[in-house]
Amino acid sequence: MELARRKLRSWPALLVGIFALAALVIVPQPERTSAHAGDHVNMVFELEVGLGTILNVCTTTPSPVNACSVPVGGTFQVEFFMQKWDVNWEYVQFSIDYAGVTSEDNVQFLFPDEAGGPDCTDPANVGIQTQPGSLIISCTQSAASDFIVGAAGDFTCTETPSSDNEIKLFLGTADGDSYLVDEFGERHSSADEVRSMFIDCVEPERADMHLEIEGALCDLPDEPTTCDVPLGGTFTVVVATDDPPSNGYDFVRTEILYAGLQYNPAPDDPSNGPFPDEGAETEMVWPDGFGALREPPPWELTGNEGFIRHGDSGSTSNYAGNLLELSMTCQQAGTYPITLTAYSYPERPNGSLFSLINAGVVLLNSADTISITCVDGAVGGVSLDGNLRGLVADGNNPGASLRLTSTIVVTFVTFALVAAWYTRRRLLR
Repeated sequence: MELARRKLRSWPALLVGIFALAALVIVPQPERTSAHAGDHVNMVFELEVGLGTILNVCTTTPSPVNACSVPVGGTFQVEFFMQKWDVNWEYVQFSIDYAGVTSEDNVQFLFPDEAGGPDCTDPANVGIQTQPGSLIISCTQSAASDFIVGAAGDFTCTETPSSDNEIKLFLGTADGDSYLVDEFGERHSSADEVRSMFIDCVEPERADMHLEIEGALCDLPDEPTTCDVPLGGTFTVVVATDDPPSNGYDFVRTEILYAGLQYNPAPDDPSNGPFPDEGAETEMVWPDGFGALREPPPWELTGNEGFIRHGDSGSTSNYAGNLLELSMTCQQAGTYPITLTAYSYPERPNGSLFSLINAGVVLLNSADTISITCVDGAVGGVSLDGNLRGLVADGNNPGASLRLTSTIVVTFVTFALVAAWYTRRRLLR
């Protein structure tokens, strides 16, 4: 689709798009048709839900459609645009009606920075009319062109489960329809047609995905909240699941925020080009995955971006265990949070999630954060080198004292056993 192609302008955006497309899957639903569906005349106006803002992929009339699933109380984006036309245009207008959901009244035109394209950011060129249940947005060009143009706005689902909420794009040449005006002042549209989509507000399935830290001294062994690492020390950030989606999953996306720490990307083989991403496949340890990618892409990674995203497709899996393992280093003293984000729109549209074909997206129970304290000196009462090896024990620390006592006991017992063996040998001579 040209609209999507123009929005994905860079490799990072492309990889995010790949992750989003892999996570959004078709869910069979009962067929629903629009009473106003008809044939297009000389152009196509389209209505779509924004990728990455819903739990499944859904379609619109005039074809039979399945509903778009959105979490109760969740926000989603709706896009409306020209997909096909055969004239230069000076004016375009989109007319939307909606029922059961609420508009966030933030509709705006897409591609405002298109070089040489329509100037739909200047308030003098844009008109917006909103009232409960409907909105109209229009744009006037200073000179006619055939540039593609579209608009998008956010809507919010009901707070309790509901179905068959409808959003409609009215097509025609009347003042309240969606149409464009060519350079000769003639209106163009699809005659007497309504494009519809249905929204189901649902309770989403959720599953566990959480952080673990290896190679650090943490406060709690099972669910750590803070961990100490010596300055210059390297440790491992693990993303794991103990309670995966009940019906399984065939796609995993993770997003980790790590500002203040150094991420050490697993290397790629540059002779192979951008694909496969060997480093991503090394870091994704989900045993059923076979197509891992990273974003930012490997040729742009420095390890100081403050975020890293992974996506991996695989066979349907019920695997519980480690999904991702990353190497990080304490490069400066201080306390720094590491956060595994959870998908939500519009706050974290690239957040972590599972998905399964024919079932849709499975959300996380919650985001997870562990604070890393990079210590210039003793860690947990023990002075450590960069590999967390004890150099000097501090008897004031209970953990260090226990370890020291255990070492002494083991040494004493070993010495006693050796002495007994030596004495027995002497007696048997």
